[in-house]
Formats: sequence, C-alpha cells, structure tokens
Amino acid sequence: MTTGRQNQIASLLQRESAEVFRALNAENPAGALITVTRVRLAPQLSHARVYLSVFPHAHARAALDEAGHLRPQIKHRVSQRVKSRLRKMPDLSFHLDDALDYIEAIDRALEEKKNPLKQR
Repeated sequence: MTTGRQNQIASLLQRESAEVFRALNAENPAGALITVTRVRLAPQLSHARVYLSVFPHAHARAALDEAGHLRPQIKHRVSQRVKSRLRKMPDLSFHLDDALDYIEAIDRALEEKKNPLKQR
C-alpha cells in the first residue's frame, strides 16, 4: 500500500526524470524516444523503479541498456532538480513499461474472438 508521501515523491521523480530524459533525447537525436511512464517507490523511499516506454519498440532493449549505463548521470541530474524538495535521492533502476504490449495483446485477442474466421 502506498502512502500519500510516496505518491507525492513518485510524481515529483517522474516529472523531473522525464525532463532529464527529454534533455538526453535532445542531445542524442538519432536515438529512440524515451518516455517516463511511472515511478514506483520502496516504502522506505530509498529505491525508485522508473518505468520507461520506448518508441520505436525495436530500440527498447538498447535504450534500456543505455539508460542503465547512464544511471549515475541521470540520478545526478534528477537529484540536482529535486535537491530543494528531497533530503536524500533514492537509488534509481530502469525497467521497460510493457503496458502497451499488454493492451495490444488484449486487442488482438478480442479481435480474434469477434472475427474467428478472419485469417491471421
């Protein structure tokens, strides 16, 4: 169960990390578009799981690896943006947000159920 404080900090970290990724996208225009979709905080506020959506999806694994490689820089940039609002910056870990894949799978299943004779 999340508390109001966790939700508030998660929202703050999502906003600020999205700005950092926007700046990184501008610095490297040849790469994929990375969007921060949500942030989940540990109850002790010591660790944040940052979920990323990557477009095009074919670049998702490479973008996630790059984000992991740049994790110290990203954490530093985010901490500079939130230093007046947080005492201690939580550790960050990056994960792919598979919600869109899940929605597409449901849509396909519903379409097949609706039109069972339609060829795949």
